[in-house]
Amino acid sequence: MGPNGAGKSTFLKLITGKLPATSGTITINPQFTLAYFGQHSTKELKMELTPIEFMVQSFPDANRAQLLLHLEKTSITSTNANTAMKNLSFSQRSCVIFAKLTYIPPHLLIMDEPTNFLDLDSVDSLISATLKFSGGLIVVTHNRDFLSRCSKSFLSIVPGAFLEFADMKSAERATYSFINALEEGRAVDAKNAILQNRGGGAAHTDEDQKARQQALSVQQAAARAKKEAEEAEQRAIQAAAEEKEAKRLAKVAKQRTDWKVDEIVFVNQGGKWQQATVTRVVPDVGVTVQLANGSFAMVNANKLKEEDPTPPRKDAGGAPSSSRGGRGGHHHHGGHHNQKEQPGAPVGGSSQRGSSGNRGNAGGRGRGNSGRGNSRGYQGQAPPIR
Repeated sequence: MGPNGAGKSTFLKLITGKLPATSGTITINPQFTLAYFGQHSTKELKMELTPIEFMVQSFPDANRAQLLLHLEKTSITSTNANTAMKNLSFSQRSCVIFAKLTYIPPHLLIMDEPTNFLDLDSVDSLISATLKFSGGLIVVTHNRDFLSRCSKSFLSIVPGAFLEFADMKSAERATYSFINALEEGRAVDAKNAILQNRGGGAAHTDEDQKARQQALSVQQAAARAKKEAEEAEQRAIQAAAEEKEAKRLAKVAKQRTDWKVDEIVFVNQGGKWQQATVTRVVPDVGVTVQLANGSFAMVNANKLKEEDPTPPRKDAGGAPSSSRGGRGGHHHHGGHHNQKEQPGAPVGGSSQRGSSGNRGNAGGRGRGNSGRGNSRGYQGQAPPIR
């Protein structure tokens, strides 16, 4: 936003390289791709050519079928693609220019009065496409609806100031005092306005500028505080996960030999840790345990573990997964489970697992087959050994 002669067009010409800077520097990434749609961009079209001929001339190494497909994305049908430009509407000619500009995806797209020659349907289509565009976008337009629906920040350009605002109303307030001074015939000395009032307008005061800076500082402080709070929350979650894992490892490292009958333990069978129940303890000989599949095994007392030593799976964020069921918790296996806590149910964590298989307890011990939807569990006391 800004009065005529404030520098809006000059700003665009500087960043597009159409005008050299008289002072300062303009630095551009060598990999940067720019697309510019101006008020008179359609004048580069040759009226005797068809859209597909124009695209072939613009991209001689491209596949013709791909060019036709890209024209269709900008609403130029195969029929129109083979129709001379002079027989197309202004909207259709603008779409041909957009097809050329976007065939090689740009990092920055500048649109200067893009809606001037578009019909209502084309404007709606352009708004829809603009909202999906993931690159940078600068729009110059008198269409307030287009601005309000597509823009995230607004620039106020008046002699002596180049200010950015998060909403249209604030940009208007910063701009109109200068414009009003011009319209009311008051003498406006742009040079003195720059020197005496860095706020950018003859009607602006130092207090106005100070208030804007304070408001901006408050917004920046709030954004920083929000970011710091989010980072602190992530650190707390990570610390809790690490503490939980440290406790688990401490239990795994603890070596016991004083096992009791009916105690739930973990035993390594075939290179895989399995949950089992102690059925008999013979001092200095070994411990007999019943495995989940019903079979029995005798192992040395120092080969049993109180906790499953299998490292927990990691989630997408790298934190330990909480899918392992805790003792005294509910075990869910397969696709059918009820997450509502029932009256009188044992207190504990909840273990959920789909088809990949996991161990979990329900008041005592649970048994499930990896990769299948069947399971059976025991509530309360362990079942008698037959």
